[in-house]
Amino acid sequence: LGLRSQPHFMPCTDTTIYKVATVPKFGYMCSPSERVLHSDLLTRLFQSLLIPYQTAAQQFGLTEDELVKRVEDRELHDFLAVLLFASCGIDAGRIFTKELVARNEWPLKGRVSGNDIHQLTASRDDLLHLFKDGVIVDKFRSSQACFSTVVIRNRQEVIVESLASQRLPYLEEEELGSGSFGKVFKVKLAKGHFKDTRHGTLNDTTMDVARKDYITTAQFDGEKERNMMETILKGSTRKCENILGNYGSLRIGSDGYSLFMPCAICDLSDYMTKYHPTRRSTVDEKAPIVLAAKGLAEGLDFLHNEMTGPDQQDMVCYHMDLKPSNILIFRDTAYDGGTRFVWKLSDFGMARVKYRKRGQTVEREEMDFNSAFKHRIKPESERSPSGTRNRRGEGTYLPPESLTSTRTMTTASDVWALGCVL
Repeated sequence: LGLRSQPHFMPCTDTTIYKVATVPKFGYMCSPSERVLHSDLLTRLFQSLLIPYQTAAQQFGLTEDELVKRVEDRELHDFLAVLLFASCGIDAGRIFTKELVARNEWPLKGRVSGNDIHQLTASRDDLLHLFKDGVIVDKFRSSQACFSTVVIRNRQEVIVESLASQRLPYLEEEELGSGSFGKVFKVKLAKGHFKDTRHGTLNDTTMDVARKDYITTAQFDGEKERNMMETILKGSTRKCENILGNYGSLRIGSDGYSLFMPCAICDLSDYMTKYHPTRRSTVDEKAPIVLAAKGLAEGLDFLHNEMTGPDQQDMVCYHMDLKPSNILIFRDTAYDGGTRFVWKLSDFGMARVKYRKRGQTVEREEMDFNSAFKHRIKPESERSPSGTRNRRGEGTYLPPESLTSTRTMTTASDVWALGCVL
């Protein structure tokens, strides 16, 4: 049927990253297999599966047109594409038609996993339950990754057991820098591989996002830590435009964890040293800077005073690593239709969160989400203050209490660092 000569997903030379070869003629929210396996081709496919002198109604209990409609209604194109691409044979095609297309009970569940068998990626146990043939199962599993690319889901965690079963939706990636707990990349997501879970839509063009890669420890609790990061990044009582947003996360196996965020123009350090190294002289030139600085103060106030946990307890977040390289700059549209620049607080690798009772100013029960991640060893000149002890050392943005041996850093420490930045 031409599928083997026209694979739509191809591995890159880097075995840890996969590219999606997009086909321009394919429409929005329509997978390549759905466009290739159109109704006329499906009709011919089902005709090829018929035993001589039998009709589709006699063999499968449904006419060819009804079988085609079932494939479309049940969204079985990707599963069928794997069967064809892997050359699983006519017997596998007949089992597929009988058990997944013609069967009235739907969906067909796996005995072991309880998952819908037709959903990629399908487990070996579920496929054995369906086909009863280890050779067919091995062929299917060796090819299903080609038709099962990860879709990033906004503000949700996506879990991938192994890159052998699913591929990543990156067309390009470029390393931007490193933070306290990982590296940051600019990646281009393929069309149709970022889902806005609030509106149920997919991106209709390629999409540039920032991806921060963490290395996790054995104690890592993915769901708990993802929720903690979203609480810090997004807050819980109102939206703060000066806190970097969260586009969701991806966990690969037991070690890989990535957080997706909007992609900035640059950070404040590059803005000051590369793009605008000269001092602003006029009031008109200074005004946007003052407004942007005001936004940073509002963002910090949000972290210190306006966060609420799931149980409605007040929370306070110490950023503890505020510096120009952790302030990202985004271009936005102003109220008058012109251009404005928004400065956002980012990189919460050193952040600490504490609960406090309503009406109290004393924090309690510290929650340190970054304890789940392994520290990337950094040169001494790049290091930030420790959260469990104050590291003695030089730093332009470190508060005086960072030079002491006791644990005394508080919200005032963040305010000091902000003052140094300004």
